[in-house]
Formats: sequence, structure tokens, C-alpha cells
Amino acid sequence: MPETIAVVADIHGNRWALEVVLDDIRERRITTVLNLGDSLYGPLDPMGTYSLIREHGFFSISGNEDRLLAEYGRSRGKHKTIDYVLTQINPDVLSWLEGLPFDHVSNNLIYCCHGTPEHDTEYLIEDVRSGYPLLKDSASLSSHLNSIFPPVVCCGHSHLHHVVQTDQCLIINPGSVGCPAYDDDMPVYHRMETGTPRASYAVLTLDHFEVKASHISLEYDAEGAAQTAEKNGHDNWAFWLRTGRVSP
Repeated sequence: MPETIAVVADIHGNRWALEVVLDDIRERRITTVLNLGDSLYGPLDPMGTYSLIREHGFFSISGNEDRLLAEYGRSRGKHKTIDYVLTQINPDVLSWLEGLPFDHVSNNLIYCCHGTPEHDTEYLIEDVRSGYPLLKDSASLSSHLNSIFPPVVCCGHSHLHHVVQTDQCLIINPGSVGCPAYDDDMPVYHRMETGTPRASYAVLTLDHFEVKASHISLEYDAEGAAQTAEKNGHDNWAFWLRTGRVSP
């Protein structure tokens, strides 16, 4: 029998988006959910998001923001967004964050990481040195995957959905459940934009060694999430959530 798996990433505390994704997963009768990290970071609803993740038995790995929350979790005053999340979660959530693995292999077929197999802050698929995401060439992609044996690699971090075939494997980024745009200064200033406020995830169907991948894009109450971001002093997040763009 073919096995169907949902792959989610970069929820970023967006409980509104996650609820709609979970409804869609239930309608498809999918029982296995792989979560590629950056689950709670953001000015939204980290505790509500955590409760849904645990209630539905996601297998979760750590993203770079999960790692930062864990590292700074016993202190305050480091970072506006981190401080907000830490005021919303309890010690059990912090222990969960501290225990998340860096990567995971599922069924000997799917290798899961947040960024690349080496670093959780590095993009696997995209080259952002120009300030905008460009697809890496085959040699660059292969350089990250020489030690990876499964035929499918799932990654997140960029918030952009992709299906990329290499000589070694099929690489899938499910896109972001809860944050459709952002900008960052590392390694250079760059912008990641989907152009839509919709929630994104992927569905994989495994039949022996045949893999089918589908990108799922869903409407949800993005305005409710955006208003929460504004209430918590993050107008930039509110704009990202409403538009899927960094700026007009």
C-alpha cells in the first residue's frame, strides 16, 4: 500500500494557518506529519501552535529559530521576538525545544533537515548572494548531499516551496505554513517573498521507491494573524502575513 506523508515547515507560531493545514491533512486521512522546524518563533501564538503540534503527534526537528529559543530560553532581554515567545511558553515547551533533533531519516527514504545537512541557517536550494533567491547549480546542490543516502531530501528555512531533482535525490521544500515573506541580513541582505498570504505545505506519496510530491496552498484567517502581530508590536510581520511580500 502506498504511504502518504504530510511535510510542514516554518510554522512560526501561526496557529491560524496551522489549524487550516491540519483540517486539510485530516480530510486527506494522513496520519504521519514531518515538521522541519522553526515552529514557534514569531509574534503570534506560540503556545497554541505548540499544543496543536503535540496533540497531532508531529515528528519535529529543530530549525535555527527553535535552536535560538532553546539557547536563550533561560534568560530575557536578548531579542524582541524571542523575548515575546519566551513570555508565552512554559518550561515544558522549552524542554521540548531543547530536545529537538537537528535532522531525521524517515523510513530510510526521506532525509529531513531545516537548512542544509551541515547548517540550520544555510539555504539548501537557494543562492541569495544577489539579494534575491536563485536556484543553486547542480554542483552546489550535490556538495551538500554527498553524505546523504535517502532518495528524498526535505528541507525548509527559505519559506519557498520547491521540487528539485538532482542526480542523487529529489529535494522538496514544502514552503512555509505560517510566514509567507521575510527579509534577512545574513549572509547578505535578501528578501524571501511568496506573493500570497496563503499557508503552504507538501504531501508525499511513497509507493516502494516511487515518490509523488504535491504542493498544497490554502487560504486561512491571515488577517487575524496579522492583527495579532500588530498588537505585539511587529508591523513588519503584519505586512508579510497580509501580502506575502516584504514591502509594497
